[in-house]
Amino acid sequence: MPGEFYQKGKAEKVDIQGILDRLDHAEYGLAALGAKIGSVVGHIDFWSTPDDVIDLPAAATHIDLPDVEVSGLPGGISLLKVVAILKVRAIENTNAGGPNAINGVQAIRVKKSTGVWGVDDIAAIDLPDNLWTVGASTREGGDVLIGSRDVKSVQMVKAPTT
Repeated sequence: MPGEFYQKGKAEKVDIQGILDRLDHAEYGLAALGAKIGSVVGHIDFWSTPDDVIDLPAAATHIDLPDVEVSGLPGGISLLKVVAILKVRAIENTNAGGPNAINGVQAIRVKKSTGVWGVDDIAAIDLPDNLWTVGASTREGGDVLIGSRDVKSVQMVKAPTT
């Protein structure tokens, strides 16, 4: 019974050509859907080169962390969200005079490689006051901090070239 199907006890006429036309539609047909699905990427991680020691002085100051190079993104990709992650293996307080911690609210900031700090940067991970309090002359296990801010607006990602 080409062009027909059986539903609830009666034959219904089906416009097979209409269905085929919809499946071939340039904007929402199977080919368009396949192109969209082909460019979907669940997530991609980019990591910096590890830095074995990062010293934080007593006074708050800018500390350069290793760069994260973003490359090899598929063509046509749409970034939905970009977050920063900081992995710390250990925290050590070399001060024998007492406990030490992050003093005052601070942030780990990101910027595009060609940008200027204070202009092209954004706070990626907040560091609350007294984060990582460590007793005098003590070493403790590290932590992993995942930023809650979407930092894709920094536009630090360069489009792939072909």
